Amino acid sequence: ASALEAGGGSYSTLYAFNAALEILVRVGMQQVLEHNLALQAQLRGQLRKRGFSPNTPDAPEHGSGICVVGVEGDVNQAVAALLKEGVVCTARGGGLRLSTHIFNDPSDIERAMAAFDAVRLQPA
Repeated sequence: ASALEAGGGSYSTLYAFNAALEILVRVGMQQVLEHNLALQAQLRGQLRKRGFSPNTPDAPEHGSGICVVGVEGDVNQAVAALLKEGVVCTARGGGLRLSTHIFNDPSDIERAMAAFDAVRLQPA
């Protein structure tokens, strides 16, 4: 199969991957998990105040940095509208997928919710 491969390997991504692993090791996976769970709790609380219902588990033992909520109307249009407000999300599972990670902080949640309000997103 390698005889049919065009070009070479993507070596720059190996360096980026190594740098990411070094950060994770330095910070610690437990710290990353706790940080994500705290941000997700804030995100989900703010979404629920606006009437949205996350379709991913809240329980910490099932927790991750992913939250999916249904929105009224075309999900792809909602993604585009939020992007214009500076919020990057994706259309997944019939709703908006909002993700958090170690590089996010509470101000990112506040900015996302301000964008939800600015584009007048409504729950499905």
